[in-house]
Amino acid sequence: MLIEQDISGDLEELMALFKDAPKKADRAIHRALSKLSRWAERQVLRDLSRRMKVSQKLLKEMNRIKVRLNKGRASLS
Repeated sequence: MLIEQDISGDLEELMALFKDAPKKADRAIHRALSKLSRWAERQVLRDLSRRMKVSQKLLKEMNRIKVRLNKGRASLS
């Protein structure tokens, strides 16, 4: 018994789905790094406010804590 199945349409559909995979991965990485940088900033603000007995809001208003994304890497300054 011989079973035949035409999969050319399925292959084209799969190729179309994965064509934009690198762009989607880059966007996902950027989103993840953005979330990581916000989390890191909150953690630093929280720790500083506890140690200095100053509110996080005041520290943030003073613009002394900045988190930047540099080509795929988060950095605190």
